[in-house]
Amino acid sequence: MQQKSFSFLIFLLAGLICVSCPFAQAADETLTITTYYPAPYGVYNELRAKRMAIGDNYYNGATYCWPPAACTNPIDANADLVVEGNVGIGTTGPGTGLHVRGTTADNFALLRSETTQGSGTNAGLWIVGGATNANWVIGTNRADIAGAGDNLMFYKNAGTAGTKMVIQNNGNVGIGTTAPGAKLDVEATSNVDTRIKLGTPSSNFSLINTGTANYVSAENAVSLHLRTSGIEQLSILSNGNVGIGTTAPTSGYKLDVRGNIKAGDAVSEGIFYLLSSSREFFIRNNGSFNIYDGTAGFYRFTINSTGNVGIGTTNPGGKFQVDYPPNRRFVLQDDGNAVIYNTSTGAALWASSTVSSIRWKENVHLVEKALDKVLKLRGVYFDWKEGYAKNPFTGDRKGLGLIAEEVGKVFPEIVSYDKDGSGNAAALDYDKLTAALVEAIKELKAENDALKVRIEALEAKMKQIRGSDLEM
Repeated sequence: MQQKSFSFLIFLLAGLICVSCPFAQAADETLTITTYYPAPYGVYNELRAKRMAIGDNYYNGATYCWPPAACTNPIDANADLVVEGNVGIGTTGPGTGLHVRGTTADNFALLRSETTQGSGTNAGLWIVGGATNANWVIGTNRADIAGAGDNLMFYKNAGTAGTKMVIQNNGNVGIGTTAPGAKLDVEATSNVDTRIKLGTPSSNFSLINTGTANYVSAENAVSLHLRTSGIEQLSILSNGNVGIGTTAPTSGYKLDVRGNIKAGDAVSEGIFYLLSSSREFFIRNNGSFNIYDGTAGFYRFTINSTGNVGIGTTNPGGKFQVDYPPNRRFVLQDDGNAVIYNTSTGAALWASSTVSSIRWKENVHLVEKALDKVLKLRGVYFDWKEGYAKNPFTGDRKGLGLIAEEVGKVFPEIVSYDKDGSGNAAALDYDKLTAALVEAIKELKAENDALKVRIEALEAKMKQIRGSDLEM
């Protein structure tokens, strides 16, 4: 039969061992209790000891001892219990240094760490590994944690010491901070990547803060999707193509939207940019609809709030206006007239179906002495100088018309002049000459009619004279 011996440094109490035994005379004695294994064995109703060392090696007091005794392997004076092997609580088969097993359904608190020393002390689990600086505490009630005493903290005792993670009593979790402001608050101590990573080594998703920028990252050539109500609403493929309302944006297009697009709101402007390596455009709505050429630095196209359309201008003066740098302009006016003119000189060419009605006119009177005025004009052939008007199809510079300066002296109403006050004529409205020509023709007709009457009277008189001569 195998014998088992245990050495105890014990404090013997009356009733446990007979008071007449020799070793009961002192307060501290070494007691060797011998049992036989596997049977029979002893049953002890009560056993009390100041300190206890359990194990095949610990029974040798010369090798393992508590101070002040001297031995090869002194035991820490603060250690009241040392065990060489595994310890099982609630189990006969401990598989680790301490194996605790509950015996009822509601016995879920298998290990309890508690302190009564007040604020600034720690109740928890101290874990020390074999590696350098592998020294951690998991516990509560550190003075350096916001709301100390109600939180659970993970504290590193060595190396870069400090609280690495805290779970507050309100459920907020802080990593890198002891005062989390959200359910999960991850912070870094300097401008380095702070990253939350989900997934596997071959396919993962990260939220990244570099200290100067924030990123949402899907690594290793996988797509990124945003989903609401179980439906993918936005998809970013690994090639950078973006789909809104589709998980398969059309190949060759960086943005594929299935639905309407709205930019801006009722109080601010909406801008839509179109960029390439060599050109920049943006479409802008700030009360007017504009297409801006950012490379050239001016607006190419505008529709204002009244519906007027401008090309090369943001302030079209008619239903349709085209400005061509530096000073040429075409305007289709609200009255249906069209005009091409030089914005610097004021020279104009009109093409119109002129609005005309007695309803819109007053102070109406005839053009007086129209014939005399028309007779002062010269119809001429001429050649346009270099840089001025020419036939756009043949390039011919030959012209036929009037001299505006001469017409202006007779009909100043139909001649426009340079804005610089030089008196140089810039344009002539040939259409308005019609009124003067009509009155001039009427004057010619009146003169012709008067001459006709006189001629008829002379012919009658001549006929009468001839008749008298024949009778004689």
